[in-house]
Amino acid sequence: MDKQESSSKVKTLKEENGEQDKNEVSESLNELPPEIKKVVELGFSMQKISGSMPNPILSKVNEKHIDRILYLSEKEEDNAFHESKLRKRYNLIYVCLFMIIFIFLTIFLAKDNKDIFLELIKIGVAIVGGFGGGYGFKTYLEYKRNN
Repeated sequence: MDKQESSSKVKTLKEENGEQDKNEVSESLNELPPEIKKVVELGFSMQKISGSMPNPILSKVNEKHIDRILYLSEKEEDNAFHESKLRKRYNLIYVCLFMIIFIFLTIFLAKDNKDIFLELIKIGVAIVGGFGGGYGFKTYLEYKRNN
């Protein structure tokens, strides 16, 4: 048997592999020369080892599990929405408190002690700038990590 004929048998064996059952494959293997048979058997064994193994958990998943996953996913989305809503409320409260403190300081300190008022304004701007810079840096790092 020459190389072309044996390679064509290997090709037909590979093409028909999905269509033939195990008995037909073993019969075709028996017809091949011993060297080629060994190579083909080695290829099949490597394919079994390195081929995609089905996940054993996926075979056990049923409709109840899928419903539970969808329910938990929906619950997680609801929790994220409520968390976002609370965060917006707290931010509004912080801004209102800042405005109330600023107005209070402006009314009572600007009249009597302009130097102290200006120093407090400088310190306040530095603190707000620090928070803003830290928040911006954190947002940048999160963006960089996600992309």
